[in-house]
Amino acid sequence: MNAPSKQDKIPFSGHGGPGGGRWRRPAFFALVLTLALLNGTAGAPARAEPLFVAVAANFSRPLAALLPEFERRAGVTVRTTQASTGKLHAMIVNGAPFDLFLAADAARPDDLHRRGLAAAPFVYAKGRVVLHDFDG
Repeated sequence: MNAPSKQDKIPFSGHGGPGGGRWRRPAFFALVLTLALLNGTAGAPARAEPLFVAVAANFSRPLAALLPEFERRAGVTVRTTQASTGKLHAMIVNGAPFDLFLAADAARPDDLHRRGLAAAPFVYAKGRVVLHDFDG
């Protein structure tokens, strides 16, 4: 399979709230489902080509923790590009061949959808701001 062209509509998702929050199993299963759908079906033979994922910097650490198990279960290799959502947006507008965009906001995936460069966006995670006191 060749890398998607600029005209291909690729799935994009936006972060549902401020902060990183704590990532739980539902987020993992949403990611597995999303990537499994991109890979065909869960029972299909392993995909020969890697999935190219553009990931906002604020989600790069949680994604890195989830990917080994996903790759093992799905039999697919995932290649990530981490940067700010704005930089990733600019790369996609200029033709970067990503299969999935995990954004930190909803505005840029919405813009890509309006331009016809992406499928309808969806929220993949919601975060919350947490203040942790180490003294108490």
